Amino acid sequence: MNSNTALNSNLKFECQRCSKKQIVTDYSTGEIFCASCGFVIDEKANHSGYESSFDNEQKNTRRTGAPITLSRNDFGLSTVINSENIDVHGKSIPFAFSSTVKRIRIQDAKSRLAKHS
Repeated sequence: MNSNTALNSNLKFECQRCSKKQIVTDYSTGEIFCASCGFVIDEKANHSGYESSFDNEQKNTRRTGAPITLSRNDFGLSTVINSENIDVHGKSIPFAFSSTVKRIRIQDAKSRLAKHS
């Protein structure tokens, strides 16, 4: 366990999967999980505000994401579908799947236009 995790010894509940009471809270991700089997019990966000990341000396601050804003219809949390035919790992998308990706891009563009009008 590192400094971002803590064993919840004062909790009275046990894992739903293995029935052990080794419940751990990871404060960096906000997850509560079983240390024995790895089952994620609760997957929650720590907070929904502005988030910063610091190095060990806490001198180099940098943003890790845009803040949530009520001025946009999607609260500034939209997904951007790239126009290149590559996946998240940088590999090219197979030709058989390219027509599906094209339909997803068209639907995404239509939904953005519908939200803004």
